[in-house]
Amino acid sequence: MSETAKTVMIKSIHYMTLVGLFILIIPAGLNPVFFYVGMILFGINTGVNVIDSSLSRKKIFAMLAISFAVILFGLYLSSYIKSVPF
Repeated sequence: MSETAKTVMIKSIHYMTLVGLFILIIPAGLNPVFFYVGMILFGINTGVNVIDSSLSRKKIFAMLAISFAVILFGLYLSSYIKSVPF
């Protein structure tokens, strides 16, 4: 993959997740599922930004671990909310 295609792909993922986060800000106060989906999008956005950055290997690994943990936490909470009866 060329460097230009990689940059375009990373920027498109970054901006799509940002748009998703902005769209979910208001409904997140009304329904917790939107908040959990927002957490997943935030983790993806952070991970994509870290991959594109020029940090050291240790910092990249730490940030990717944190973003992966946020994604898993959002997935766990969204699956948990479905199993709890209202």
